[in-house]
Amino acid sequence: MSRLLFVTASLSALAAASPAGAVVTASSVVDYQPGSATSFTKPAAALGLPVGDTTFGALTPFNPPFKDDHIVIVGSGGSITLRLSAPVAAGGAGPDIGVFSNNGLIDVSPGGTGTAGSPAATFSPPSAARVSVSSDGQTFVPLSAAPSVFANPTNFYTDVSIDNYSAPIGNAVADFSKPFMGTLSDFGGLTYQQMVQLLGGSGGGTWLDVTGTGLSSVEYVRFDVPAGAGERLVLDAVTTVPEPAAGLVLLMTSSFLIRRRARAV
Repeated sequence: MSRLLFVTASLSALAAASPAGAVVTASSVVDYQPGSATSFTKPAAALGLPVGDTTFGALTPFNPPFKDDHIVIVGSGGSITLRLSAPVAAGGAGPDIGVFSNNGLIDVSPGGTGTAGSPAATFSPPSAARVSVSSDGQTFVPLSAAPSVFANPTNFYTDVSIDNYSAPIGNAVADFSKPFMGTLSDFGGLTYQQMVQLLGGSGGGTWLDVTGTGLSSVEYVRFDVPAGAGERLVLDAVTTVPEPAAGLVLLMTSSFLIRRRARAV
């Protein structure tokens, strides 16, 4: 193998393994006010990725998280502020921030193999909260005046099947940095395998667009549940579309320099 090919291949592996290419998630809780919530009040449950094992099989649209170390509830009049593990650029096109709740679809299949009704329905009403974002943790910009509704389910693995209302733990993990552009109505009448195809490798969730905030980047996300509205937020995780891996820039620059040097020799 030539020195150019060897070094380029090595740099490619380095870029692929770079932590900068990892999924950006909420990494710390800045503030938590439970509001009217009296249970599921461990805010650290919202940090990191969703957990693939719910203790009743794999996390699927029909088997959402239900343990108090997997989800946190913000009740009426409450709020939670999270800091992301890395800033997300706010100037790109399309949704940037994914919000994952514990929406569970009602399974209408006779053997518990995973089929949604038409229209698709969930165990409980979807979560809702006003969302604001910030670059410095001090000044927050609301995404909208009305609360955002988080109705989409989550799917953790792409290589499992459901039987008797449960799926085994898989090996192929969904991409939680890939936005899902659909809505709850898109799941109506679908089997679980059709849902995996609909998601296209994404982990699902409800994705928010921050391009209209006027910010160059976002590092903090705050959820406020209005008092007296009868709403609540059940939060599992927050993820973002990551910035391009720094290793890719290193790869391109290094390859260019090596080519120039090889030509000069």
